[in-house]
Order: sequence, then structure tokens, then C-alpha cells
Amino acid sequence: GVKINGGFPYAGYTGTQTGHCGIDYNPPTTAAATDYQSGRVIGCRIRQCVQGVFFGNYDSAGSTQGIVIDGNVFEDCWNHGVYTTLGEGTVINSNSFVDCQSPVDIDGTGCVVTGNSMYTTEPSTRTNSLQIIKARDAAGAVISNNSIVGVDASISIERVTGTTLKNNIVSGNRVHRTARSG
Repeated sequence: GVKINGGFPYAGYTGTQTGHCGIDYNPPTTAAATDYQSGRVIGCRIRQCVQGVFFGNYDSAGSTQGIVIDGNVFEDCWNHGVYTTLGEGTVINSNSFVDCQSPVDIDGTGCVVTGNSMYTTEPSTRTNSLQIIKARDAAGAVISNNSIVGVDASISIERVTGTTLKNNIVSGNRVHRTARSG
């Protein structure tokens, strides 16, 4: 239930910054550290960050398990609203994303992205009007009942590292592409 205003201006975003996060968690790299690999972000308002929430891997072996991101509002996140890597059982549910470039970018197994609202208030050439859900190297992901409205609004399941994409379900989503202006 925290409010975070990162104050990172769009004019300062060059497309390469990734370290300016509202909430950032780099999991331990040892298998014995499983007690510290889960997390919850619930009822927060996060705005003007490059990454709203990043549960990720700066190291080669860190992974997350049982992440829940629920009932949050993300505004003006220039790169991602939520970005998770090497996740297992990540749940991203009932969030609102306003003017975030890629509202949700996940990879891993058993991830669920459901009931989220993603839209842009100003269709323009700015990258934060794109509105894309990305599932990278996903297995067993469920992407359902989301509303995605914006320039290039889409759902993308991508093979990035050679992992076999399998058992992914995409259903009941509303995807509406709007016209680009400017």
C-alpha cells in the first residue's frame, strides 16, 4: 500500500536505462535461499519510474518463486510496469497500467497474468503508449481477461533463449489498437 513517485522524466529516458525502479528485488543465487525468493506487491501506486516493479535477475542463477503483484496502479513507467525474470508461479492480477510502455513482461514457468487494465491516455509517438504484454521463454503461462488499449496494443509470446514454448494459454483478452498521432 505504498505510493512511489520516482520523478524520472520521460525526456530523460533514452531507452537503455533499466535500473531506475520503484520496487526492485534481486533474488539470491543459491538454491538454499528459497525462503527469500517470494514477494508481494499489493495495493501500491507507482509512477514515473523506468521500471515500476522489477523482480529480476542481475546474476546468472537467481530466480523468483511465488511472486504476487495485485491491485496496484502503475502510471508513466517508461520501460515496464512489471518486469520479472526466471519466475516460477508469478501472479499479476487486477492491476491498472496507465501509459506504461510494456505493462507486463514476464518469463519463466506457471506465470498468470489476469484481470489487468492497460491503456494509454495519449496515443503518440512516445514509447509509453505501446501497451504490450510480453511472455518470454514461457511455459505454462496463462494470460487471460486483460483489457489492453493503445498504440501497438498486443500480447507477445517470445522465444528468447532457446527455451521451448509450451502449454501457454491466451484467452478472453480485449486488445484494441488505437491510432498513432503526431
